[in-house]
Formats: sequence, structure tokens, C-alpha cells
Amino acid sequence: MESEYALKNLVPKLDDHNVAQIDNFLEKIECPESFRGLYHVVSYLENISTNHHEKFKEIFGIKGEVLGCFADINPDKWKIFSLDRLAKGWMSERPIYALIITLSKLDNDFFNKAALTFLKHFFSNEAKIKNVGREEVSVRAFRLFVTDRNADQSILDGDNSLLIAEQLQHYRHKLKGDKPRNHTLEGYVRDLEHFYRLDWKPKLNFQRIHKTKLRGSYWRNKVDRIEGSEDLYTFTLINKQINQFHVEGGLDSSEDYPSLTIVRHLPENKVKPKHERPDISIIRDSHKDKSRKLAIQKEVKKSHNLTACSSNILQPHELFYLTESLLQQRKKDILKTPVNVLQRVIFLTLFLGVDIDLIKTLKRIERKDSEGNGIFCDTDNWHLKFNISPTVKMGKHRTNSRLLKTKPYTTILLPDFFVTFLNLKDLAIGEKLLPLKGSTAVKDAIKQYLKTLNR
Repeated sequence: MESEYALKNLVPKLDDHNVAQIDNFLEKIECPESFRGLYHVVSYLENISTNHHEKFKEIFGIKGEVLGCFADINPDKWKIFSLDRLAKGWMSERPIYALIITLSKLDNDFFNKAALTFLKHFFSNEAKIKNVGREEVSVRAFRLFVTDRNADQSILDGDNSLLIAEQLQHYRHKLKGDKPRNHTLEGYVRDLEHFYRLDWKPKLNFQRIHKTKLRGSYWRNKVDRIEGSEDLYTFTLINKQINQFHVEGGLDSSEDYPSLTIVRHLPENKVKPKHERPDISIIRDSHKDKSRKLAIQKEVKKSHNLTACSSNILQPHELFYLTESLLQQRKKDILKTPVNVLQRVIFLTLFLGVDIDLIKTLKRIERKDSEGNGIFCDTDNWHLKFNISPTVKMGKHRTNSRLLKTKPYTTILLPDFFVTFLNLKDLAIGEKLLPLKGSTAVKDAIKQYLKTLNR
């Protein structure tokens, strides 16, 4: 009753005699309750009925002239009545309605005839098709086949369903010989062939097992004692259910056992003498365990600073604060060592990664092949020279003439801010870079400098 009320609201002048007929017609084509896109469906079917009058009446149960009542509809409903865009989900929920809207856009007399044959076969066997759940697959295959440019739609010409199925089968075998093969089109043809023959078969799901995996297998991480023995162990058997295919083939569950493998043989438990057994008090000494754990943590903390939040690593803001402090000019001394000297020592240890003992030996040299470590100027560029010492002992192969000879030293180009900060241009040849007296005094002065800086 609700659908008839909505239909009269759409077509106010519709007489009561045709309401029931049109209501059954709309239900057959899966028309939505909102009548969305019905204008294009009615126009298309009304056009078909003029050329295929008797066949149309046989399929839909009404004459094509009855559809003329939709020419005068409620103006408020025209916007949604005339929409030609498919709604989301119609391909699955309303496959017939979506198919008719798609065919209305093609406007081809050959497709119209093929569509009538398809719909006649569908409605004549609707119950069987829906019982096997093939309505969506069949309609989708027809819709995509007639709109595929690579498909030969002429094989759908005819009124005999079995004859069309034979033509589809022949066409499918022909497609298998194409190179490259169009597997998508083959799928459409296969689905249509089953549709016209109505010969669908239920899917058979069974697991194929290779011969090497037919018999049972064992866990590799679980061990069980062999029943009837005291010290023999083997891997635990995986209890896999035999599938129906092999049960029907005569395989019994008692046969599904692999060969037994002994993986552990426990020796006899011989009690050691008392003097060979460890003292329980030493093993369970909580103080020694605690000291051992603290020692391990201390060593790990010294050798590995894995996180950026470690207290042994300078944080970015701390490094920035230290760098700003090193660039400030100060004239006072700390423990009889000038502050500007301490600033340069800290600067060199940070950026060169060398210790104070090596910094003490740095001096200005004339050129790179001069003796000792130092700093030299080469065409307005300043370089740091270090002698290289081998890390391994040289063997007999050092006399090999094919080995490349290397220099006993290496040079590093210094940036401009090194030259400015360390006043390298004021140094004379042979003069030490920094006047340091002793390493211990310098280290104490640096500790005092950093302690003052941390306040």
C-alpha cells in the first residue's frame, strides 16, 4: 500500500486500474522507492516496446503504452526522477535496474534485442538464479560484455538461450588462442555461458597437500618423553586433522605418523662429591649479586651512551652555551693559567678530538714535510699536520714492490674561524700554538672553568 501511495504521489493522474500493474512492473525491475532515474528507464523501455511489442509484454507483463502515464508527473519529483547517475550499491543491490539505465545510454537496437533475450531468460529462471546467488554475477557479466570494445557482441544475437550458450563457448575457446590472452573478457564470456545454460556448480574447497607433507610432522621447539622409556625424548607430534580428500582415499589417522627421531638422551644422574659441589651461600649471596649488577651497569654506562638524554652527553643547548662562552674575551687567570688559553684548549679538544698532551706539542712549522706535528700555511690556506703511526706490525709483505707507498703523515685543511680564533697569523715558525706548562695544571684549571660555567 505504501508503494501505491508513493506511485500516486509521483503520477497524480494515474487511474486505479493501472496502479497495480505498474506497481508490479516497478517491483520486477527493482525500482528504488525514491524513483531515482526512472525517467530514463521508462523512456528506454517504452522505445523498445514499439519494435518488440509482444516480447516486451511477455517479459514485463504490461503493454508499452501503459508507460506513457509517466509523461505527466509531479513537478516536485522531477529532479530525482530524471537523474541518470547510478546510486552507490545499485550494481549489487539492484542489478537489473542498473543494467537498464546503462543500456539506455547506449541506444542501440542490436543491444536492445540482446537485452530482451537476456531479461526473458533471467525472469523465466529468476528463482533458480537467485537460489545459487548468481544474479549479480550474471548481470554484471552481460553489462560489461556489451560495453567492452574488444568483445564480439554479435554472438548474443538470437532468441534461443542454448544456441547463444554454444556460441559463447566457441568464442571462449577462440579467446584462449589470442596472444596476449584477455582473461577479463574470458571471465565475462564464461559467466554468460553458465547463465544461459543454468549449469552452475557449487565450489569445492579442499586443501592440496604435497606428497612430502602428506604425513604428520613434529614441532621443532617442543620435546616430549617417549612413553615406556625413562630418558629418551623426541619432538612433539603436531596433531593435524586429515582432510576429507585423503580420508576418502583410505588414509587412516594411525598411519599419519612420520619416522621417530630421538633428539635427547639424558645421561645418568651421578651425584658429585661434596667438595666438588659449589657452596650455596656463595651462589645465593645477594650482596655479591647486587655488586655484580652495579659493576655491569657502570661499565655499560661508560662505554655506551645510547640515548640523547644521557647525562654523559652534552645537550644541544649546553653545547651552544659552551661555544658562546669560549668566544668571549677574558683577561683574568684561573690557577695561574690565562682564561683565553683554557678556552683555546677546550676548543681544540672538542673540534679536533685530541688530548692535552698532543696540544702541547703543536707548533707552527714551515711546510708539511717538516719534522713533528704542527700547523703550516700553504698559499693562504692553513693545514694541520699529524704523523701517522701503524696500528699493526708490518710483515714480510712490506717489501712487495706492488704495494702503494703512503706518506707517514696526513694533513687537514683548517676552516677560517680556526685561523681567526687561534690567531695563527701571529705565530712565528717554530713557536708553539699554546704556552702550556703541565697537563695536570691545565686539566685542573679547565675543571674549575667548567664548574664556574655550570653555576
